[in-house]
Amino acid sequence: MLNNMSIGAPVYLSKYNPNNGKLCTDYGVLGLVNAITDFYADIGGNIVTNRSLLCQLPPSNFVAGHYILTLVKVPEPSNINQNIKWLKQENAVNIVLEGIRKAKNAISSLISSGVLAGIAFSAVMAVDEWESEEQIIRDAKTYVDKLNKIYNEALNYATSCIENSFNLPRNAKIIYIQQVQQYLSSLMYEINAEQEEENILSWLENEIYNYLFNQGITPACDPHEEEE
Repeated sequence: MLNNMSIGAPVYLSKYNPNNGKLCTDYGVLGLVNAITDFYADIGGNIVTNRSLLCQLPPSNFVAGHYILTLVKVPEPSNINQNIKWLKQENAVNIVLEGIRKAKNAISSLISSGVLAGIAFSAVMAVDEWESEEQIIRDAKTYVDKLNKIYNEALNYATSCIENSFNLPRNAKIIYIQQVQQYLSSLMYEINAEQEEENILSWLENEIYNYLFNQGITPACDPHEEEE
């Protein structure tokens, strides 16, 4: 069903490639939707287009049917600025880019102060407004403290899993602890810091367990058993 999110959405295309006999090849973005138009056939069989929807968001009572989606070609990186001007969105894009720059600076400042990179990233992503670097850092502090606590608990869980695993020599345990710490650090980028602590920690513990299991280790602690 088309809705308000359809404007700007990518349209994908795949086609049959006779060279390899596969149906879904040359897969990519055909263009971006910039207008929606419905159409019908009149008494004489002519196609009549309703232009009232052109370059507008679909109405709230949009119904299922056949529609024409007009597309704009995805701009190449070399002419992105030209497309922005053509869409008359320079001011909007500049506002977004300025906010992104402030957020990047805030992340860098947090990392320089000793915050783990993944935690700094997720904390800043949870901040509602990106008005200034100082404001972002200030608003991110609550999330930084929350994620630091969760990270340490998850790392303790991982260490306990490895330390209590049987048939692993001491040197191997040290190596696996280092590996899982790096993996845990990468997971912090994927966290929604606004979620409840219990949910975040449960997800991290499950990911750690699966990681160790895929490494050929049967962890001594199973998060699924703890949930039961």
